[in-house]
Amino acid sequence: MTAPDTKKPLSLDDIAPYPTRLEDVTAEAMAKHFAAFTQLHFRVAMDHHDRDEAMESMKSVVSYYGITFLLRELEERAGSHQADEVARTLWEDWDAGSGLGGEIWEWLRDEYGVAPEKVNEIAADVIASSKPASSAALPLGEET
Repeated sequence: MTAPDTKKPLSLDDIAPYPTRLEDVTAEAMAKHFAAFTQLHFRVAMDHHDRDEAMESMKSVVSYYGITFLLRELEERAGSHQADEVARTLWEDWDAGSGLGGEIWEWLRDEYGVAPEKVNEIAADVIASSKPASSAALPLGEET
């Protein structure tokens, strides 16, 4: 009798890890991670048997490609030092999380001349027209 295979499945963290400490953050490290993530979602979008899942992955492809592209271009045009500073600032913002909504609100209102309240009205319409979540999507212990 052979022993069961206990080998851990390969993950993106094995081949292109997301930096978990600020001192490990570089534009190249972030771009590498998001390039791998883009490829993963591209493959899922192309091959997944569930078309809804495939479409969700394609949305991720576009977002993660954009992050990868901008980090690579920044490094190419501004140099590694500047690109790494930007990557660290982005990483810190994502890590903190709490200021993202306020920052977007200010950018829309103050820099782009877009009323965030109008964007929220559109979001409310999207939410109102969407299907109710299935019970499978609820946190454990909650019921619909």
